[in-house]
Amino acid sequence: MKFKFLSLKKYLKRSEDNLVVLTTICLLVCAFYFVLYPKLIRNRDLKSQLEEALNTKTEYINIYENDAHLAQKAEKCIPKNKEIPKFLKDIERWSNDKQVKIVSIYPDQTRIEHIGNSEINVIPIEISAEGIYEVLLEFLDEMENYSRFLKVEELSLEAIDSLPLDSFTLCKLTARISLYYL
Repeated sequence: MKFKFLSLKKYLKRSEDNLVVLTTICLLVCAFYFVLYPKLIRNRDLKSQLEEALNTKTEYINIYENDAHLAQKAEKCIPKNKEIPKFLKDIERWSNDKQVKIVSIYPDQTRIEHIGNSEINVIPIEISAEGIYEVLLEFLDEMENYSRFLKVEELSLEAIDSLPLDSFTLCKLTARISLYYL
């Protein structure tokens, strides 16, 4: 009987040990779930916020580095001074290339336009030219693709001859454009 009692005592001792181990494992799992898991989630959220901040910082650095390049591009499109002689030389070159006769160029009073946070000076100019219909369209295309920013405000194209309008009709072009500068 004593042997059975010792065996039972060993069996209980082993069960208690197993129970202690299982309880410890359960406590560790609960500790992980209630204590460590929220911290891991918080850590993951902070890591994603850090990545987002680093990406934003990189974008700002790129914008800052490209700012000088963009300023040069903007100055090419909208120069700091009037540069009317350059514009007139370009028009003269286009008219010579396209066989267009410039009849008149009338600049008007400079005005100021507010675009966004910037004040931009505008010089309205009226250009009258004569030439063949197709050639005048090519002349307009040159003006439209000009590197300097300009805006065609009004455009008039009328036949000089009383013939119907076709590719070889002599026409008169009158264009009111706005030339921009800073």
